[in-house]
Amino acid sequence: MNPKYYVDFDARSGPGPLDLGEVSFLMSQMFKGTHLAIVQECGENASSQNEIAIAFPLACETGHGGLLRVFSEDEKVLGRFLRHPHIHRYVRHLDATIQELPAIQRFATFSRNRVADRLSPSARKRARHRLKELGFAIPAKQDEQPGFVIALQSQSNGETFLLRIQRRDLPDRKGADGAFNAYGLSRTHEVPMF
Repeated sequence: MNPKYYVDFDARSGPGPLDLGEVSFLMSQMFKGTHLAIVQECGENASSQNEIAIAFPLACETGHGGLLRVFSEDEKVLGRFLRHPHIHRYVRHLDATIQELPAIQRFATFSRNRVADRLSPSARKRARHRLKELGFAIPAKQDEQPGFVIALQSQSNGETFLLRIQRRDLPDRKGADGAFNAYGLSRTHEVPMF
């Protein structure tokens, strides 16, 4: 996929100032909606399976930054995405306008860190407790692999799980073949950073 269009969802914007817990909760809900919209789109239209990618342009080791950017090479795909019921509820409250990509010089990959997702039951319990305290924001420790965590709720069993996302900045565009998964993430395929 060669993205040409994007739309931003800024969890930090809204009717009033939001604290870190509110921003983290809103980001997890927007990410969940994005995932559900991608899964439904892939189920209905097999050709659009890899047409949506996401990025967290403000992400760092301490968190997601409150900005979710969605990419596609087709403006119509983003239009359908914005009208999806799981996304439309946020579009009503945020300025979500489809825009053309500017000239890009920097790229990054965002992928799921499955190694960090595999926690022991006791560690999972501690993480859930910490998750409640922090309002879904668990910053990475210095000795951990860089990344951030988004809390999601399983659609099959209703349990909360933590999805650790890693950002890897690339020195140049590799143009590697790859597909974006149902979360809009890819270990090999890059997205523009601006």
